Amino acid sequence: MEEHMHQQLEADDPVTRRECYLHRQVIERRVGSVERDIFEMRADIKSMKENMEKFFDSQEDRWVKLWYFLIVIALLVAAGRVFDIDKLMGLV
Repeated sequence: MEEHMHQQLEADDPVTRRECYLHRQVIERRVGSVERDIFEMRADIKSMKENMEKFFDSQEDRWVKLWYFLIVIALLVAAGRVFDIDKLMGLV
């Protein structure tokens, strides 16, 4: 089985500036891409939240309009029945 590169190096071997720089660059790429991904995800979540709030607000408005419509229909039906009863009472 192959040994890892870290196992081949001695702990006391000196590290060049170039190796440090490359190591820092690799870490920055990894961490930087994660930070950008997190920022993009936060922006996506924020926009989804705003869209959901708009959707639920519009749904709530629809329910309110539906209730008004049903109340008006119920009042019209009740008024129609009252007038029908008055006609029936007049005929008898």
